Amino acid sequence: NISPFRKDMEQKRLNVFEREFSSFFDWKISLTSPRYDLLGYDLTAFFLRQLNDSKAASGEWKSTLSYPEGIQSQFQFERKSNASGYINQRIYVSEYP
Repeated sequence: NISPFRKDMEQKRLNVFEREFSSFFDWKISLTSPRYDLLGYDLTAFFLRQLNDSKAASGEWKSTLSYPEGIQSQFQFERKSNASGYINQRIYVSEYP
């Protein structure tokens, strides 16, 4: 199976996220894969980090943007030219029994 989502998530960070998520929202967390709650968290954290970068604030975006700290997704966005958008280059290969 090829996916942009990690199968083996860091359990300590996942537990902290789930505890905080449950305290803010009255919502049962889905355990299906992919977990869209984690995707939303990872994407938000990624873009907030990029916006906080001084070069991004000035409008000077890099050709490669990475975020290895994601819980479910570790993004590595690349673009071919300044006129193009970013495409995630990181994928995971998983084997299911």
